[in-house]
Amino acid sequence: MFTGIISSLGTVEKIDIKGKNPVISVIAGGENFLDDVKQGSSISVNGACLTVISAGKNRFIAELSAETISRTTFKYCKKGDLLNLEKAVTPGKYFDGHMVTGHIDGCAKVVEIRSKNGREIYFEVPEELNRHIVDKGSIAINGVSLTVCRPRNNSFSVHVIRHTWDSTNLRLFKCGDPVNVEVDIISKYIEKHLSGKKNGRITKEFLKEKGYIR
Repeated sequence: MFTGIISSLGTVEKIDIKGKNPVISVIAGGENFLDDVKQGSSISVNGACLTVISAGKNRFIAELSAETISRTTFKYCKKGDLLNLEKAVTPGKYFDGHMVTGHIDGCAKVVEIRSKNGREIYFEVPEELNRHIVDKGSIAINGVSLTVCRPRNNSFSVHVIRHTWDSTNLRLFKCGDPVNVEVDIISKYIEKHLSGKKNGRITKEFLKEKGYIR
C-alpha cells in the first residue's frame, strides 16, 4: 500500500521486457532511500507496485510480470528515463496522500499542459476508466497522488503545485506522452457491489443505461 507521495526519483539503468524473465534495474536517488529495502520489498515505480528481487546501496532490480507490462508504460520505457519512487507505507507514518494500491488500471495520454495560473495538465483516458473519475476525486498519475479537475467525456485535468512539479517526473511531460493511471479503488469496489445487486432500486440494467458498467 502506498500514499502517492513521491519520496525519491530513480533512473532506468536497464530494462528487458522481451526476455524469459523481464526485469528492470533502477538507480535510486537519495542517499538513504534503499537502506531498509531488501529482497521481497515493495516499491512503487511510476505508480506500479514492483517486488524487489535484488537491492544494493543505490540500485535495485525488480521483476516485471506480463500483466504489468501490458497495463503500464514500462513497454515504452528506456535507459535513462526518470521514474517516481515510493516505498510501501508503514504503520505510524503520516498518510499524506490517498490510498494507492500500486495496481495500475491503464494508461492515459497527456493532451495539453497549461501554465498561465499554475500548472494544469489535461489527460485523455480510456472509456472504461472514465466512469471512475469524478470532480475533486483522487487519482494517481505515475504514482503521484492528485486531485481530479474538469472531468469530461474521457478526459480530465489536474493542477500541480510547485513542490510536486519540482520533485516528480511530471515536469517532463509532453503532449502525447503515455502515463500510468490508478483510479480510486473505492469506486471500483462500489461498482462491483452495485452491479451484483438483483433487488432494490439500483439494478444492473440501470447502471448499464447510465454508462457506469458495460
